[in-house]
Amino acid sequence: MSPEQAAESGWLGPFLDAVDVKPDIINLHINKNSREGIMMVLDHYAQYGLPMAVTEFACVNDVNGFTPCEDQNEINNYINTIVDILENDERVVAYHFSSGIGLGGTWKLMASGSGLR
Repeated sequence: MSPEQAAESGWLGPFLDAVDVKPDIINLHINKNSREGIMMVLDHYAQYGLPMAVTEFACVNDVNGFTPCEDQNEINNYINTIVDILENDERVVAYHFSSGIGLGGTWKLMASGSGLR
C-alpha cells in the first residue's frame, strides 16, 4: 500500500527540489478505504510543506490492485471518516469527492441526468 499517487512515481520530491519557483499548493488524490490509509497519504504529501488540496477522494481498496468499494455501508463509513479528517486537518485547504468514473456503480454520487442518488 503506497501513499503516493500512481502518477507521482517518485518524481515530485526531486522536481520540487530543483525548481526555483515553488508551487503555492499541492493537489492530491486519496483512493483508500481506511483512516490509516487516508492519514498515510496526507502525511506523505505534508513532507513538501505546502497546503494540500484533495482534488479527488474515493473508497478504494488498493492493497492488491485498485478495487473500488461496493458495500454501501463501507462507503458511508468512509465518507464520514474522510470528511471528518479533511475538515479538521489544518494542512488541507480544499477537498472534493471523485466523480465515480472507474469506481463501479455504487460510488457514483449522481444518478443519470443531474440528480443526486
